[in-house]
Amino acid sequence: MVVHRIDHFASGALLFAKAGPDRDVLVRQFLDHTPVGSISRYSAAVSALRQGRSCTIFDVKECFNSCARRETPKRLVPNFDIPVERLFADASLVRVELVTGLQNQVRAQFSAMGYSVIGDRKYHRSESSEQLIARVALHAAYLQFAHPRSGQSVSIDCKLPPDFQHLVRELSHSSRERR
Repeated sequence: MVVHRIDHFASGALLFAKAGPDRDVLVRQFLDHTPVGSISRYSAAVSALRQGRSCTIFDVKECFNSCARRETPKRLVPNFDIPVERLFADASLVRVELVTGLQNQVRAQFSAMGYSVIGDRKYHRSESSEQLIARVALHAAYLQFAHPRSGQSVSIDCKLPPDFQHLVRELSHSSRERR
């Protein structure tokens, strides 16, 4: 039974439970963000985002609904800094820690801020011509949660898959050539 899912065409860690009661405990942890250590962290390659950029993140449900209608969301969540792990000439590799697990949350929020996750054809049609990766450059890199029976902290690290690593290498080479 699926506990933690990822967007279609994204890669990374998925969490499953063998028994219904265990699944319920795990789902509740992620929904309530309890214990404090319940974390979902993604890596994303984002066009044009720069280091130290303070981004206004929209209310998740409002953002999702507004993006579907192509409107500007009305409600906002306070600003926060998106940690940039690597900076390239025209893109950045960023780390995103999720607050909720709504479908397309990361992609919808970046789109609402005027950025595109590389390869994201749903929110940015221009990404359909992307040659460096054949899918959205979004990867569920890390999960942390409390084991549903023992209560012990469990963490899962998931390395970038080969196609994402290729994208990062190519972006890195392009950055050196443009300097």
